[in-house]
Amino acid sequence: MMRRALAINARKQTVDKQWTTPATVDGWDTESSIADMPIKNAIVLDNFFPDPGRVRLRNGHTEHASGMDAAVESLIDYASGSTTKLLAASGTEIHDVSSSGAVGAALQSGLTNARFQHVNMGSAAGSQVALLFNGADGPLSYNGSAISSASITGPGSPENLISACVFKRRVFMVEENSLKFWYLAVEAITGAASDFDLAPVMGEGGYLMAIGSWSRDGGDGPDDVIAFISSRGQIAIYAGDDPGDAAAWGLIGVFKVGAPVGRRCMIKIGADLIIITRDGFIPMSQFLMSSRSDPNRALSRRIAKAVSDATRLYGSNFGWQPAYHPAGNMGIFNVPISATAAHQYVVNPLHGAWCRFTGLNARCWAVYNDQLFFGGNGGKVYQADNGTDDNDLTIQAEVQQAYSYFRAPGSIKIWNLCRPLLRSTGALPISIGMDVDFGDSGALSTQAYDAGGASVWDTAEWGTAAWGGSDQIQKVWRSVGRIGHAGSFRMAVNMKGASMDWSATDWVYQLGAQV
Repeated sequence: MMRRALAINARKQTVDKQWTTPATVDGWDTESSIADMPIKNAIVLDNFFPDPGRVRLRNGHTEHASGMDAAVESLIDYASGSTTKLLAASGTEIHDVSSSGAVGAALQSGLTNARFQHVNMGSAAGSQVALLFNGADGPLSYNGSAISSASITGPGSPENLISACVFKRRVFMVEENSLKFWYLAVEAITGAASDFDLAPVMGEGGYLMAIGSWSRDGGDGPDDVIAFISSRGQIAIYAGDDPGDAAAWGLIGVFKVGAPVGRRCMIKIGADLIIITRDGFIPMSQFLMSSRSDPNRALSRRIAKAVSDATRLYGSNFGWQPAYHPAGNMGIFNVPISATAAHQYVVNPLHGAWCRFTGLNARCWAVYNDQLFFGGNGGKVYQADNGTDDNDLTIQAEVQQAYSYFRAPGSIKIWNLCRPLLRSTGALPISIGMDVDFGDSGALSTQAYDAGGASVWDTAEWGTAAWGGSDQIQKVWRSVGRIGHAGSFRMAVNMKGASMDWSATDWVYQLGAQV
């Protein structure tokens, strides 16, 4: 009897299993079913940026310029030869914010609003200007030192010109609340403008929202076309260089997408033109090859639900704007969630992985001297992707990884130990936990963790630990104590003064009965 009991007990013993799960390098995913999401994807990925081989804490932001009277709603970059400038429009004024610190006297005052769109254009005489349009004050011209009125005639009310695009050495301009666009002579920055009415080809009505150029051959050449997008989501695409000459101007087609969101709804990334629409962030090259009903055409298809929810809830707010930051390998889409707060949906163009940034309450964006800047509240301009804190505050980041059945979907597991593989340049206050069987433990704590603190997070009581070191790999086993079929790794950090990244997580667990 004793020998039989020992044999039965031996069969009941379980063997520890080990497995390593990769970090969520494929990014934020609101498209996949939570029960069928790939392990490299994340249910939540806030302020962690996905690189192809790791997930890293985003960089911080620092104050660049201050002293303006209202929120900065436009940033205007200017370049002519070796001269580069950055201007900020705030309230009723425009200031030079090229240098850091408190601003000086305004370059322009008495404005109706600070919501400018701009283009840089060189004239036939060799001068370079930035042309500024806000739909209320008439076009302005900046030459690198001063702002003056841009003498553009033709429109009955030039102050209604609100946006512009440079195409085939011409300035094309949007007239507010009209399907008519205006264009200048070749290499002209002032003078008489001619009009072209798109109403006959845009049968759904509305008004012209924005204009952008698109290259079909990957460069600047004869295959370039110009796209006009209406408030109803119709896009008329033309080829040619002179709308006044039928032999040199032709309609390629009229296409339908979701309605554009905001005046600043277009950005050129490489050869392609990306448009913020109610259908998502749409590359021109993709929607021209598929119908509107095809969801695979959107750059944002992996986060389609998040984009749909955001455009529905916040689509009427001012501040929607895309930005491309080549030095940081980031495509940034500003999402204004209120008059004073914003999130950013951020893509790594190297492999199309998404995340969300919080804590950067941007009203507008610009890249100046290869650095990323945003205009914020309180009359300030900030440099983003810079430093290791959020303007002297901690960077709060969190991730929830996709659920995994740990190679045994039918079996109960007992998760004993977990070891995230982290690298940090300083003290690493971290809170980790685990959800099981698609449960939701609720929002993460946003309290500030210090080097000696502890915090209860999730029902398993995983506290915070201050791991430190100078660019060291941190590998510390933590007790888990969770039971279930599927598990989801969770992590939160509150960092200041150090960088960190996460590459994988090691697990020790046991398999129980199949239930």
